[in-house]
Amino acid sequence: MSMNLPLDGNNAIAQLEGEMNILKNLLVKSLVLTSLVLTSLVVVAPQGSAADPKLNAACSKAGAKGQAGDVAFVCTKVGNKLVWKKAKNAAAAKPAAAAVKPSGTLNIAHWDFLAPKYGAEMQAVIKSYEKYNPNAKIETVGIVRAVYETKMKIQLSAKGGPDLFTIPDTFYPELARSNLLEPLDNVFSEATKKTMNESNKGGIWRGKQLAITWQVAPYAFFWNKDILEKAGVKPPTTAAELVAAAKTIKEKTGVTGFAVRSRLAEETPWWIDFNNWVVGFNGGWSDGEKLTIDSPQNIAAVTAYKAVYDSGGFSVGDDASTFRSKFGQGLVGMMIDATGALPAMIGEKVPSKSVGASKLPFPGKSTSQVGILFGINANSKNKALAKDFLNWFLIKDTQQAISEMIGNTSTVATETIVPAAFLLENPWAAAYKENGKSTRSSVPDGFESSTSEIRKEVLTQIEQVLLGKMTPAEALKKAQDNLS
Repeated sequence: MSMNLPLDGNNAIAQLEGEMNILKNLLVKSLVLTSLVLTSLVVVAPQGSAADPKLNAACSKAGAKGQAGDVAFVCTKVGNKLVWKKAKNAAAAKPAAAAVKPSGTLNIAHWDFLAPKYGAEMQAVIKSYEKYNPNAKIETVGIVRAVYETKMKIQLSAKGGPDLFTIPDTFYPELARSNLLEPLDNVFSEATKKTMNESNKGGIWRGKQLAITWQVAPYAFFWNKDILEKAGVKPPTTAAELVAAAKTIKEKTGVTGFAVRSRLAEETPWWIDFNNWVVGFNGGWSDGEKLTIDSPQNIAAVTAYKAVYDSGGFSVGDDASTFRSKFGQGLVGMMIDATGALPAMIGEKVPSKSVGASKLPFPGKSTSQVGILFGINANSKNKALAKDFLNWFLIKDTQQAISEMIGNTSTVATETIVPAAFLLENPWAAAYKENGKSTRSSVPDGFESSTSEIRKEVLTQIEQVLLGKMTPAEALKKAQDNLS
């Protein structure tokens, strides 16, 4: 374009219009180019980003969550707009710090820690808590069953004793009444409570959970098949047949025909064992409102017990540890005992498949039960650690290990599985599982807090029957009168 040439009027106008159009086109191209350059330099923040929200800034999706520093935000509709608002719990969710497990040494007591066959295994299961909580050390305390309650009462009344301990259900009311057990109502989560079966209600005292279930063991009548075969007797199904079989076994084989507890020195376990005769004859120590110690059913039970005691084939004078050991050596023909006891007697001399079992040889179908609870000493110096232990104790794997270790046929605190292979190898277990459906406690209904006094009086009088100094009717009437 040249502006220096001389032009006439029309040509000048035409040339000027052409140059204006060229300038216009150049200007448009320049603007487009500038826009492209600016676009390449600008980063537009995405709408609704949760990476760095700001209060009242626009967002794109209702309910979207974001976080800025220590503050949590949620995308909220306000009028026609979506904006960031602080979440109700405005503090940002921070990674939870690993919970610090309580530390210390726990002393745990149980008479079964001394069991010949599974005592060591039981201690190993309990000590495996140390893997769950490396800050803890477990010390197991074994106390002979015959003196367990006596020693525990002495220690606990002096504000000593173990941190955790097993509690016979007949001993539990006395401890609960004396406020010697730590309440457990706030120890377990709701999820854990849902796994706890009905048996744990036995640990409730006046509305408070003071203990949980360690074990509820039914009883069964069982025998050494080889001894009965050698003696030429069939497994008895009645009390009269039991007396005859015990006598015959002794006469023909020389070994003890029948064994159960019969010594006042083992007061509490004898009381639980003797309850088999009472409930087996459809009796009971109370009706919930009054004592029924001298009922006809109870008199019949004591009469049957006295008959087998006098049979000549009874384990007179032997305590439980002695006659159990003898059964394991093949020196006792028949017994009535709880499920936890039999696995400890089975071994090389008396293999599992050589043991038969059934309901009790009495008119009724019920058996007694060994109810064992588990609680925390109210005077323990390690309550936090003890409570953590109880939560571990209720874990599925722990409960299964406990169940299998004590023979698979007792009830524990949560539901467990009995392996099919175990039932195949231990045919006697089926009788225990069946008897477990109808167990009855030896704690007198309505007189729970007086159990120890009732137990002492009744067994003292029954001992007089065994010594031949009183009849069953006389002894039970005297007990009834003394307790009324």
